[in-house]
Amino acid sequence: MADPPSLLKDCTAYATQDDPFTQPQVDTARKLLEQGGVKTVSSQVYPSETTDYTPIAQKMIASGAQVIVTGTLLPDIVAYIQAFKQQHYNPQAIIAT
Repeated sequence: MADPPSLLKDCTAYATQDDPFTQPQVDTARKLLEQGGVKTVSSQVYPSETTDYTPIAQKMIASGAQVIVTGTLLPDIVAYIQAFKQQHYNPQAIIAT
C-alpha cells in the first residue's frame, strides 16, 4: 500500500455501535488504514442502546481528527453531524457505513 496522504497520517477517528453489521466494517477499515500507516487518534465502540451520542461526538471533536469513520445507523450519524456543526468542527472527510 502506498504512503497515506498527509491528511490521513495521524488524524483518523473511529466510532461504531457494537452492532454485528457496523462494527466489522469499521474494524476492517481501521485495520487496513493502520496497516497503510494511518495513525488512529480515537476509537470508540458503544452499545446499540445508546441514545445520547454527544459524548461520543465530543471525543471525536476533541481528537482533532480530519477523517471520521463511523459505523452508524441514521440516529447516530445525524447526531454526530449536528454536534460537529454546533462545534464548528469540519473534518476533511466523514465516512459512514
